[in-house]
Amino acid sequence: MNTQTHFKLETKRLLLQEFSKDDAKGFFELNNDIDTLKYTGDTSFQSIEAAEIFIKECKHYTDYGFGRWSIRIKSNNEFIGFCGLKYSPLKQEIDIGFRIMKKYWKQGYATEAAKKMFSVCF
Repeated sequence: MNTQTHFKLETKRLLLQEFSKDDAKGFFELNNDIDTLKYTGDTSFQSIEAAEIFIKECKHYTDYGFGRWSIRIKSNNEFIGFCGLKYSPLKQEIDIGFRIMKKYWKQGYATEAAKKMFSVCF
């Protein structure tokens, strides 16, 4: 899988970009925190490889022209979560969502990422 991304945004503290294989370890860690998944309805990845498969099979960008973006801290390139849009064909709705690693909660990262996403998408 090509780890080059096609879409990148920056905020004061963050980098937002399409998911890449480089995000797999972070996704695995993010989705293995029970508090982070509490209200999502999602389940944990069984392995980093399962997270890689999820990323590889994510066709949202090509199918709908938008999707969720990984969030990384600009100063050290650390993966901390994701933010963005997701279309649900079943509901015929676009969901605005985010998920941030618990150690980064209450620091304004989700708000900063969402504001940037809104400035580009709406």
